[in-house]
Amino acid sequence: LEHYNLKTYIGKRQIAYKSWMRQEIEYEHTYSTSFGGKKKEAMVKVRLTPLPRGSGNCIKTSSSVSNLIENHSAPFKPNDIIIAINNGFDVAIRAGVSYGYPLEDCEIELIDYDVNF
Repeated sequence: LEHYNLKTYIGKRQIAYKSWMRQEIEYEHTYSTSFGGKKKEAMVKVRLTPLPRGSGNCIKTSSSVSNLIENHSAPFKPNDIIIAINNGFDVAIRAGVSYGYPLEDCEIELIDYDVNF
């Protein structure tokens, strides 16, 4: 490199790895815990869809969930739950599916949720 009079920096490789989806999937997860002697559960059902390269990530809520929000009678605000779920999606996208590589170009749609406190 000195032959070509180039200034170089030799150190650790810096590569930005990313991961992409190949096919659409639906996933349902139920979280269960006990607090103060009472069982508490929360269920989330999502659909992940790959998007064209370079289009970025998209988080959205289905119309059926919007209907649940309007007809919800609970001691908490459903919009707060949706905000918490969307924040969880955002963290999961950045953390990635495997090896900590961020997930790129995917749409995450909240299909259904249920909270029992």
